[in-house]
Amino acid sequence: RAQERRKHLVVLIMYHLLEHGYVGALETLQSESGLRIADHVVADNVDLVTILQDFEAYFELRFDRKPKLVKKGQGAELASDKAGQARKGLGRAGSMGTVT
Repeated sequence: RAQERRKHLVVLIMYHLLEHGYVGALETLQSESGLRIADHVVADNVDLVTILQDFEAYFELRFDRKPKLVKKGQGAELASDKAGQARKGLGRAGSMGTVT
């Protein structure tokens, strides 16, 4: 069941990418997932935005607050720097050299 759910999620993402003009991302996802959008049809009343809206409404009704779906990140550059530090075994950002 979990594998089928992941497949359905990928197909929903594909349709979302297509609807919003992310054709390059769609082609990459098709290539990496092994699924083709032409082989699947999503039900008329289902899309990622609707699913998200339904979840937000349910969460707010159940917990009396809006869900926190995304939180502010520290930025890709900082994450990349930390990964570079971990690879080099450096503990402090100030002691790090150039990371390529």
